[in-house]
Amino acid sequence: MTDDEEKAINEFYTKEFPDTMSFDAISAKLDTLNNYPNIQQLRRIFCDNLVFALTEGYVKYDDASLVAYDGSLLKLVYENIEKLDKDFYFYWAFYYYLKKQYKKCKDNIHKICSEQLKDGILNEDGVLDFFLVPFKNAPAEIWNFITDEVKSVKSEEGISEFCDLISLYYRSNDNDAVVDALLSFIQKYPNYKSLNEMLGYTYYNMSMWNNAIACFEKVEQEYYFFMADIYWMLAWSSGKIKNYADEEKYYRLSYELAPEVQFTLNNLGYSLYKQKKYLQAKDIFQQCLDEKKDLSCAANNYVRVLIAIGRNADAKKFVNSGEFKVAKAIRDRVKKLDSHNARLEKNDVVEPDPDDADSTEKLTIDIGVKRQQFSNEKLLEDELTARIENGMSVFGMNLKVYKRKGEYGRQYIIPVGRLDLLCEDTVGNLYVVELKKDSGYDDAYEQTAQYLDWFEKSEKFKGKKVYGIICLNNPSQELISRVHADKRMKLFEYQISYTEL
Repeated sequence: MTDDEEKAINEFYTKEFPDTMSFDAISAKLDTLNNYPNIQQLRRIFCDNLVFALTEGYVKYDDASLVAYDGSLLKLVYENIEKLDKDFYFYWAFYYYLKKQYKKCKDNIHKICSEQLKDGILNEDGVLDFFLVPFKNAPAEIWNFITDEVKSVKSEEGISEFCDLISLYYRSNDNDAVVDALLSFIQKYPNYKSLNEMLGYTYYNMSMWNNAIACFEKVEQEYYFFMADIYWMLAWSSGKIKNYADEEKYYRLSYELAPEVQFTLNNLGYSLYKQKKYLQAKDIFQQCLDEKKDLSCAANNYVRVLIAIGRNADAKKFVNSGEFKVAKAIRDRVKKLDSHNARLEKNDVVEPDPDDADSTEKLTIDIGVKRQQFSNEKLLEDELTARIENGMSVFGMNLKVYKRKGEYGRQYIIPVGRLDLLCEDTVGNLYVVELKKDSGYDDAYEQTAQYLDWFEKSEKFKGKKVYGIICLNNPSQELISRVHADKRMKLFEYQISYTEL
């Protein structure tokens, strides 16, 4: 088929099947066009739209969850693929995958690679479109077969390792192993784009909020998630680090793209409440109540705002009406108030309590993997990072973790390695912090020196003074001597002790 013919078919489809037309209506109308000479191409375009609607926006599915998600959509997928010719290998591979007929699925995957990919070079987008998005968390039998087939065709650098990485991502129960694999791949192949979502989502589930933010800020084109989901996770993560301005901004962006997503509106209102934008927050919670949205949180938050602006009589009236369920703790609080509505005076404003347990809800996206606890070395990293982020002095200095848009200094990647922490002091000097559980590791001095050498030659950090800090337990005398001989470095020993009182 020529490009002109393809263009004409797409124009015909767009004209005859506008976006406002339901999938059911499109399917029914296609059945009346069986004599149209390009009916198979029209149905292929429709199947593209069906598969996209069924698979985009989340990272895991199986047949049962798809039926629960939208059984009618799944039924349309089956019915329309069954009307395609057998040489539409991609759709038949997907069909047999959903039906769990894996031998036939693999036969069609082989045909995709041997026929449809024989004239081009398989790149990241090709792997995502043909395999990752539709097959997602396929069993090892399918994904191992895909990896072998991909290795048999001409592809861009890193594709076979990318397939291996995806397999690990779905099958490992060790968060640290997943992060290590993702970071190692990104370090080697920095031009791959989908990894920002994979890594950002892993950090998000590990409650490493700054790292999650840095990854999601780099997302320019969504692969796994819709942008509304990415904005949602950026909002939640920003709230966790008390950056309420960004939290508000991202909830607004998410709501603009997907107003139907649960708790976006309530959480936006609560972000305004935390910023003491009480009247705006009141309007948002009132909208929740009017639209019967997010009621498990919104009703409580509406009362909180009324109390904050001194509208005690209104709060009592709302609670006593019984129209919406309000938590007992808030009802008891309202009972103790006087029955007056006061004008909002600055000194009378009640401070918001960001620790209210029933004020917001987190967006949960099932990745299907239960992560294990951190290793001991990771706990050391967690502890030190928490101290720095809480403004505590460490190593005798007031440091902060290096942070720019799309960058965060924890597990910071440079071409020669990955730093545990990249920090800066109040005048902008940089500190490469290398953490070790004990001295039984690779040469900590050589590793840190290599990092410092790179920074000193880097154009990006030109003009910055950079120092190294090594922190471990029970350092060897050799390490002590080598660090003391290098004016760029300092060595610290951490100790944990338990004393009976």
